[in-house]
Amino acid sequence: MDIIVHEVELFINVLLSGIFLGILYALMALSIAFIYSIMKMINWSMGEFYMIGGYIQYLLLASTIVPRELWWVGILISASVAGLLGMVVEVYILKPIYIKRKFERVDDYLTITTILLSYLLRAIAIVIAGPYIFSPPNPLEYNISILSLPLPGERLAAIIVTSIAIASLYLFVYKTKPGLIFRGVAQNSLGAIICGINIYKIYTYAFAIGCGLSGLSGAALAPVFLVYPTAGSIVTTKGFEIIVLAGLGSLPGVLVASIMIGLAESMLSTYINPAYRDAYGFLIMILMLLIRPHGLFGEKRREV
Repeated sequence: MDIIVHEVELFINVLLSGIFLGILYALMALSIAFIYSIMKMINWSMGEFYMIGGYIQYLLLASTIVPRELWWVGILISASVAGLLGMVVEVYILKPIYIKRKFERVDDYLTITTILLSYLLRAIAIVIAGPYIFSPPNPLEYNISILSLPLPGERLAAIIVTSIAIASLYLFVYKTKPGLIFRGVAQNSLGAIICGINIYKIYTYAFAIGCGLSGLSGAALAPVFLVYPTAGSIVTTKGFEIIVLAGLGSLPGVLVASIMIGLAESMLSTYINPAYRDAYGFLIMILMLLIRPHGLFGEKRREV
């Protein structure tokens, strides 16, 4: 009887842990999917905006510019700086490429540009901060337990911030007039132009919002996953796994896919082998591509 109780308790803990892990992954994936849904391009430098958010949060808290009690203010500042930087990148680096259209394959040039940008930002971080690992102060000193699952303060704070950010993005996109404009551009950019919408301004705002979300994710997760120049690499990889699983451009599907990845990693790490934790997401993604190539919520391309 004790064995059964222990197994049930373990299963519940693993289940909760997977859900919480999926929530942490979701924000980064949403930032990638949001930009893609509007601009139809992948920003390969999203991990570096995540990294920038983490560094700013560490700087603000470690230097006591922002008191630890106001850690959430540091997260807002980090997100704002990342968003403003994203706006500058879009206006002065990306926009000239797709507006002038002097190249045959604009999409390829945009992809190469964001890849090079990721290397540049990573190199700048190494030059300024060195190849060292930094740990921001724990925003919440106390720990809680949900059922029998211990939840450290830094992970609890990250889950709270991430959940609020996801809910805010949902309300903005689906419950506001600007969100309706974003969805209109995402569904039919030509129709939006006919209606008098400046889609290039929408592209700029979308890119800034996506980069801001990535910076917010980096700031919120900095105490959990620490801060270093390549900090965004693993989280970005998870984000791409999730958006492929969900279907490119599907924002609601991202949350479902994030929970699936989190549950898979938690379950398989516990019951099979934790050494292959990062490989389980790839395995699920490959299976999805074999079974349903356009993802859980993606749409098949319409043939003319």
